Amino acid sequence: MSETVASETRAFSVGPGDGLAVYVPVSVVSSLDRLTPIEVQTWTRQLDATARPCGCKSGAALTLLALVGWPAWIVVAGLPRTALEVGAALVSYVLVVIAAAVAGKLVGIAVGRRRHRWLRRRLMVRLALATAAREA
Repeated sequence: MSETVASETRAFSVGPGDGLAVYVPVSVVSSLDRLTPIEVQTWTRQLDATARPCGCKSGAALTLLALVGWPAWIVVAGLPRTALEVGAALVSYVLVVIAAAVAGKLVGIAVGRRRHRWLRRRLMVRLALATAAREA
C-alpha cells in the first residue's frame, strides 16, 4: 500500500477475532459512529463480501454451460464424420470450455467491483443523511 493511501485509509475490523479488515477512508471510519451498531455491522459485512471479488461463481456457471452446451451444439450442428473432424471437435471443445471459464471469471470480477463501488456510494449517502439528521 502506498504511503499516501496508507495515510488516508484505516483498517476497519470486520468482526472480533476474524482477522479480516476492510480498508476505508479515515473520514468514513470516523463517521460510522453516526450509525447504529447493527447498521455498522451490516455495512461492514456487505463491504467485506464485495471487497475482493474473484468471479468464481460466474466462471463456474459459464464453464458448466460450455461443458453441456458445446456438445449439444455439436450434436445439433451435425456429428463429426472423419477423424480430422473428431480431432477438431475435441480441440474446439477444450478451447471453448477454457474460454468460457476465463470470460466468466473476468465478468464476475468486473461485476463484483462495480457492486462494491455501488455499496460504497450508498454508504456515503447513508452517512451524509445520518450527519444531516444529527446536525438538524
